[in-house]
Amino acid sequence: MASSSDIYEQLQVEVIEPIGTHKSTLVWMHGLGDSSKGFLSMFRNMAPKNTKIVLPNAPKRSITVSNGRVMRAWYDIKSFTDRSEEKQDQEGIHQSASLLHQLLDREFSYTDKVVCGGFSQGGSMTLAGCLSYETHKLEALIIASGIALLGKSLLGSRYKNMQDNVPIYIFHGEVDRVIQYQHAMKSFAELVERRGDKVQIFTEPNQGHEITDSEYLKLVELITKHCAN
Repeated sequence: MASSSDIYEQLQVEVIEPIGTHKSTLVWMHGLGDSSKGFLSMFRNMAPKNTKIVLPNAPKRSITVSNGRVMRAWYDIKSFTDRSEEKQDQEGIHQSASLLHQLLDREFSYTDKVVCGGFSQGGSMTLAGCLSYETHKLEALIIASGIALLGKSLLGSRYKNMQDNVPIYIFHGEVDRVIQYQHAMKSFAELVERRGDKVQIFTEPNQGHEITDSEYLKLVELITKHCAN
């Protein structure tokens, strides 16, 4: 287990330093098989001047649906068609949640305003890792093309009251062929029921597994809103 002092090294974190005074931090996690470099240019273009951007890299692991191929992933995927809690890599999810907690601890040592988000697997880990984080209150969560992992155990034994009022923004394309829209919305149902208007869902009828131009503009709006300028 990494200590807070070397979590940057373990996750090979890419950092975009703020132009001005450091007032807030955005932690953003990439998707399956990607890396922090996949989002460097996007966040260099959109980052508020007083916001530090932290882009961690997932550990490398064998992925079942890719015939055991080793790639960067926050957890294993055992099936694309059966995403039930029983089929989820609970050990891998818990390990990555622990790493995220250590990274958040480090960021909160610099600022009291931290936003966390991610795309695909990174979005899924944002929800699983942040709702089980109990040390500091997060500013906002952004889930792009992800799902709610761990079902009832996430909202049960692993859920922490610290994040009761954190705003949660969910983006998903209606023609997403990697994480089907219907499955994603079903996974979020209990979260929406419990959190009500704390959860906002944005969907586009022609969006696949991607960040569209309109979603990008909404992300800029939300990050600007929740990160100090």
